[in-house]
Order: sequence, then C-alpha cells, then structure tokens
Amino acid sequence: MPDTQSIHIHDLADFHQEGGVSVDDLANAIQIWSILQPLPTTVRDVAASFKITGETVRAAVEGHPWMYLSGPAHDRLANIIEHEGE
Repeated sequence: MPDTQSIHIHDLADFHQEGGVSVDDLANAIQIWSILQPLPTTVRDVAASFKITGETVRAAVEGHPWMYLSGPAHDRLANIIEHEGE
C-alpha cells in the first residue's frame, strides 16, 4: 500500500490478512498513543498520524471497551477520544 494512501475500515481485513494489524490491534494502538499525547486527541489527529481514515479511527474507538468519543456531532473528525477511568 502506498504511503500516501489512507487505510479505510473496509480495507483493514485485507490489510490484516497481508500481515497488517487487526481492528483490535489498531484500537489498542490508538488507545496507547492517545493516552501519551500531551493534549486531548481528536479523530483527526489519529487519522493523520496513523494514515487511516476518520471512519477507521471511529470504528476502532467505538469497538474498544474502554474508549469512547465526545464532541461536536457536526464535525466528526473533531471528536475527542476519551478513555474510561481517566
């Protein structure tokens, strides 16, 4: 996959089959990375840093048992990734 292309949630299963990460692995990576950031992390931040689409970020976060999204409904990329127990 070229470096300039973002991975979409629908392609993640194929990417995993080729030795990439699963949705669960991605969610765990997002959790760790976002906790280590000095400021609240948005869907946009993760999408840009991980080279994945916002929809992929949202699917990984929403499927994780200890993360959830908060923020404006009109700008889903501006949603902040929250963590249970923070």
